[in-house]
Amino acid sequence: MKRYLPEWIPLGSAFACVLFVVLFIAKAIVVSPVADWPLVWLKAGDYEHTESYFTDLQHRYEAGQLSDQQLYQGFRNLYQDDPANAGYFDQWVKAYPKSFAARVARGAYFYRMAWAARGEEFIANTRPESIERMEGYLAHSRPDLIASLAMTAKPYLSALYLLNVEMLNGSSKARRQWLDRGTAIDPNNRRLRVRYMVSLQPRWGGSIDEMRAFIAECTQEKAQTTTLNALKAELANEVAEEARARKASPTEMLVRWDEVVQLSQSAGEPPPTRALVGYARSAWALNRRTEADRALAQLARLDVNDASSLSQMGWIYVQENRMAEGWVVLTKAAALNDAWSQFAVGKTLIQGCADINLRADRRAGLAWMQRSADQGFTEAVAYLAANEEKAVR
Repeated sequence: MKRYLPEWIPLGSAFACVLFVVLFIAKAIVVSPVADWPLVWLKAGDYEHTESYFTDLQHRYEAGQLSDQQLYQGFRNLYQDDPANAGYFDQWVKAYPKSFAARVARGAYFYRMAWAARGEEFIANTRPESIERMEGYLAHSRPDLIASLAMTAKPYLSALYLLNVEMLNGSSKARRQWLDRGTAIDPNNRRLRVRYMVSLQPRWGGSIDEMRAFIAECTQEKAQTTTLNALKAELANEVAEEARARKASPTEMLVRWDEVVQLSQSAGEPPPTRALVGYARSAWALNRRTEADRALAQLARLDVNDASSLSQMGWIYVQENRMAEGWVVLTKAAALNDAWSQFAVGKTLIQGCADINLRADRRAGLAWMQRSADQGFTEAVAYLAANEEKAVR
């Protein structure tokens, strides 16, 4: 049976109160993010204000009043990965058929929906039905983005999203084409260069050597220092992931993750969640608690939604006996379908935990234990078998 226990969890560990759970998590209400007002306009059918706002953003960018980052962020505030929103974009385009803003926005929306359909797994591990949905969305995205190229003087966003589309289902040659097209439009761009750098990662068919070569190319082009640091941060992150995969020592990993954190900050961006988690975990392994806590404090200020990162954060919190903080992240990881967290949450519910005034709830605990076992998590399967238990579904 496949084993899903993360490498960082010591087998046989016994904590007085290993994990915790929110009593009503099984009935948790999923609350959608509060929409920014441009999205409110769109969904209210106020296409006049929507059109005016985003066309003005594009005009200000073309006049040199906004950077490509600011333009991108302005349009990004419009998006919500919800299939029901397609009709709103359709109506916007219908109301303003020759609008660059409307056409590129709808193309970007379909690209984002394609990404959501595909998921984060390697393509080889992605289900055929997910790939089919992705391709369906991309079939809508490409025509809009291609059409938008002729609708304004500087269709930078069109090139950016077309490169993104080619990352999901295209060729390295096409990605390079859109990089060159976008850089010709905006020689000082940052977002497009960073996205192209991501496309050079091994998972997208590139290599670390190609990433290094692209940094050298951008250096020759005299890209801005912050842009170069952002590219170097991407490279450092990839090198750190490679070191993690070969099980490098905590000492080496601390150095690797610290480089990612420092370069990200020099680029004016928050460090990647995985880098901060890796740094905290490595610092903890080296008994450098102050540094581990500093990374945890940074993570606490971020909206972490990665199950693996949350479970690692929770593990450190538990080791430090910081139960209230661990409560939040570990239950969130379980809700995000992390098998180890589900096992630990289930066991804690079954046993109860006096440290957080959690009374035993055997029924709820067995339900979480079963969810973990359904994923093939060895400890959960063994627990249910040893105790001859069956969860209530």
